[in-house]
Amino acid sequence: MKKTNEKYIYITKNGNYRVQIRPSKNIHDKFDGVYTSIKIAINERDTFLAKQKLGLERYVDRNITFSDYCDKYFEWFKNKPKKPSPNTLVQYNGIIKKLKIHFKNKPLYKITTIDIEDFLIKESNRNKIDPNHPNSHNQKPISSNTLHHEYVMLRILFNLAFKKWKIISSNPMENVEEPKIKIVKEIEHIPYEEFEHTLELIENHTNIRDKAIFYLGLCGGLREEEICGIHCQSSNDINSHIDFKNNTIKVKYAIKQNYDTKEYEEYDLKSDYSERILPLPEIAIKSIKEYLNYRNTFVRLLKFNYGNQYKNLPNLFLNKNGDYFRPRYVGKLWRQFARKYDIKATFHGLRHTYITYQMNYNDELSPSEVQALAGHANINTTYKYVHKSSEKMKKATMIFDNIYNDKIDINDNNTISVPIMYIASIINEIDYVDINKIIDLLKYIDPYTEITHTNLSNSLTKVKNYLIEKNPSLAELSNLCQKYSQQDFEKEIKSIYGNKLLIEIMPKEKEYEIC
Repeated sequence: MKKTNEKYIYITKNGNYRVQIRPSKNIHDKFDGVYTSIKIAINERDTFLAKQKLGLERYVDRNITFSDYCDKYFEWFKNKPKKPSPNTLVQYNGIIKKLKIHFKNKPLYKITTIDIEDFLIKESNRNKIDPNHPNSHNQKPISSNTLHHEYVMLRILFNLAFKKWKIISSNPMENVEEPKIKIVKEIEHIPYEEFEHTLELIENHTNIRDKAIFYLGLCGGLREEEICGIHCQSSNDINSHIDFKNNTIKVKYAIKQNYDTKEYEEYDLKSDYSERILPLPEIAIKSIKEYLNYRNTFVRLLKFNYGNQYKNLPNLFLNKNGDYFRPRYVGKLWRQFARKYDIKATFHGLRHTYITYQMNYNDELSPSEVQALAGHANINTTYKYVHKSSEKMKKATMIFDNIYNDKIDINDNNTISVPIMYIASIINEIDYVDINKIIDLLKYIDPYTEITHTNLSNSLTKVKNYLIEKNPSLAELSNLCQKYSQQDFEKEIKSIYGNKLLIEIMPKEKEYEIC
């Protein structure tokens, strides 16, 4: 191109006039246009520069279509310095394909807020299947998760086009609200009351390898790709991920399919939070030990068959050729087993099960500790995995029942209803409840004796003898105390005597010997 006397204007080979302006200190956007006359070129240049000065003008790439822009974005995303995981690439590619089908070759700068809202409304309506529609059996409802991903992807695409690459003059996503639809189906997990039965099925109806895999999912909450990435001790990997001394397993790698080559490869986990050390129950550790004996025999056979071509991978689980065990095959194995025994949970549902159990039924762990076991960077992600418990919801009245059951009721007929643990404290002379509450009880039962610190011991013995005389079976409380732990003791005596015991107030005229 030949330069003209006019700034930013060049003559092309075809004799046209090209205005080419790059961003600088005073010019925030670029401009590139070709015109048939110098007069038009000067006018367009001056208009652009004036608007730049006033902050009114932005460069608009009028040649790029939505489809072409998506391709360029995806290529840029694949080659970012921080490489996205293969799973993320597959997920993003699937969403972008769906968006390209709708917006096709429409120029990017012509897509408006209304266009995007129309698309999201159509997607939302996919959640409503018309049973009278002739193709209703082929209609697939959209989940709120999928719709959320489509909305987020549109937001990413247009934010980059507007803010980073500056190829559109405004962001059509700016005022678009994320649509809300009802979740079609919640991920199934194994209810707590069915857990023992599920363990029995795994223990009695699976082979050695599948048993170890299933226990890692159910008792460790591991993802499919994490299970495939576990190392065990071998000739080229002395640092096994399995610690039999402490009954723990290190989660460090994941096996995923390379997006470009389609080969399965080993990757570091996506974040520092994902790398973790998990304690495993004895049943899972036992299954891994049994499987390792089988694996040693299997590896010797592979070495015999493949010779120098054997890869000698350190991974705990290998496929039939001695290569990486494929994550999707983990899900397939569970799917076949679950279908056979009518288990609703998917393999990912086992991870939901693990996190739900730890959050709902393990009082020893805090939510942040459950988050660490799950390998989540955000506690809110962990909460999304927690399912409500029907059994626990039945206990909603417990807090009110406990208040009632812990209260001494004074009746009109010279009797009082006393919580059984109060009675046990007096009979066994053990502070199951606060001593001040016991003193109040003594005052209720023996209202005619003034209780002081000096005669407290005598008063306890006096009331104890009175209680046993009125209800001889209370003498058995001493034997039960020695037989059970405190927690089991409370359950046992409540099953025998009930939560409360009806006691008559001591008469004034009768005295009880101090034994």
